[in-house]
Amino acid sequence: MSSIAADRSERRRRLYLAADRRAGRFGGRLFSISRIPVPEGRGRGGCVPCSLRRFRIMFMPDRASACALLAFRAAHGRHWKAKLLSLWSTGRDVDEADGAYLRHLRNQAGPSWLRQLTPRRWRAIERLAAPGDPVLAAVFLDRAREFHRGAQIGAPIALAPALHLLAISCELGLKAHLLGHGWTDDALARDIRHDLVRALDEARQLGLPAPGRPLADFIKSLGPAYAVHRIDALVAGGYACDIGAVLCETGQLLDAVAACLRPATPGAATLRTSSSPSA
Repeated sequence: MSSIAADRSERRRRLYLAADRRAGRFGGRLFSISRIPVPEGRGRGGCVPCSLRRFRIMFMPDRASACALLAFRAAHGRHWKAKLLSLWSTGRDVDEADGAYLRHLRNQAGPSWLRQLTPRRWRAIERLAAPGDPVLAAVFLDRAREFHRGAQIGAPIALAPALHLLAISCELGLKAHLLGHGWTDDALARDIRHDLVRALDEARQLGLPAPGRPLADFIKSLGPAYAVHRIDALVAGGYACDIGAVLCETGQLLDAVAACLRPATPGAATLRTSSSPSA
């Protein structure tokens, strides 16, 4: 049975590599297996685990490239996608008004990314192209750092209050990223409220790097209780986490938000963590 699974994995690997070579004609990549690390104990026969297969789809352009893509769509009507694919295949994209940005998209994402854009991803690109509210985003980020420092001080004293401060820090940090990428304060109050899971998902759609596993698990497990003010009951019921690791990764998350909000380096943020990233 194991030989059959290995054979299937090898065939799947060859298919991905063949698709990569075809996409290489356009300067893009469909999915580069050789550059995706496979965590120990996950995947068989060299197959990339399902939990890692979303990384290629999670590509997000910078604001200038998003504006160029939206302008191209508006200029070429309903067949704009076929037009852009044709320009990419012939190398004539540089002749367009925003040719440098279109070429950047071709090199960074490629035709497969363009074909796979869903309505939700388009809404994210439209938000990314919007100017956002950098002043309010900076205020939210400063407050997030203050609550993070409070959680660091309170963690050795009382777990439940420290977790509450940490959840507030995560919420404000994620909302700072959203405010800097087209969301408004009213939209956050209406659509996100105190939903940490939704806030993280929307921020990831807008280019925020994936947090490490401890922070992702923290948001997933504690987020619902935080939204309904039930953290004390959760802790009383036996909830526990590695708060030191979560504090560390929350600080890195806030640094990544700050880097994404910095106009000189769009999309340059990375989360420095040895943990397996969450998809």
